[in-house]
Amino acid sequence: MPTCNLIIDSCCDLPSELVDKPGITLLEFPYFFGDTEYADDLFQSTTAKEFYDRMRGGEFPTTAQLPLAKLVDTFTKVAQSGEPAVYLSFTLGLSKSYDVALMARDQVKAEYPDLELYIVDTLCAQSAQGLFTYEGIRQWESGLSARELADWANEARHFVNVYFTVDQLESLAKGGRMPSSIAYVGSKLNLKPILYIAGDGTLEVKTAMRGRKKALAKILSIYEERRDMTRPNRTIVCQGGDCAEAVDAMLAEAGKLDPEATLIGGQIGPTIGSHIGPGSLTFAFWGKDRRLDK
Repeated sequence: MPTCNLIIDSCCDLPSELVDKPGITLLEFPYFFGDTEYADDLFQSTTAKEFYDRMRGGEFPTTAQLPLAKLVDTFTKVAQSGEPAVYLSFTLGLSKSYDVALMARDQVKAEYPDLELYIVDTLCAQSAQGLFTYEGIRQWESGLSARELADWANEARHFVNVYFTVDQLESLAKGGRMPSSIAYVGSKLNLKPILYIAGDGTLEVKTAMRGRKKALAKILSIYEERRDMTRPNRTIVCQGGDCAEAVDAMLAEAGKLDPEATLIGGQIGPTIGSHIGPGSLTFAFWGKDRRLDK
């Protein structure tokens, strides 16, 4: 049984049924279409198709970090409960929300000195953060103390590997992740970049392939080279930007490569989807230590 509370955020993009449990608090990132604010609530109040159809129609959403006030309110409730908690945070490499969470904890601790709250930079996002959170929930349910869970998280985060490709380079350019000139040339040549989250939690480009089919095959090849087959409870998380058929096909191939692995599919949520667009596909697994990558 859990011995502490667990806080996660919506950048994990796990299906809601996996995280909707007593003792787990979900922090929802905000996103915007124009001046209208929405909550990234794991597609509970809208559907992936509705969200990505708006992008396909020419609308480009924007995102924001978690508000300080929301974090202070959440952490105050932790303090008032008298129970310890662990927050598995979206990577500092892609958002300042981790720093804001530290500020919020300091504010709350000034009023509640006995607050026991561990904040972990997961160095992950999207399906990687989902994979990490999925295992974190399993560890939490096994009865680890808050400190033990934080210690586990601070070490385990380095072994989460994720590779992904985007279908529309314009989305990367609009999100500031790629120069517009490169996106234009890449689109003309039908180049599909393969990106990954490096050991410091930042986004890097691995390579680029001519065509989507080759890009997805390359991701599976990277998985075979980097996976850890000695690990118990192996899990693979593959998610897409409203491209369920591609996700199902990737998981089917992954299942052939490791029949004992737990396979989790799903949708890329609005916070990350705003930056990588419809048709994107991410693939996360437990593998080599990212600290050793050059």
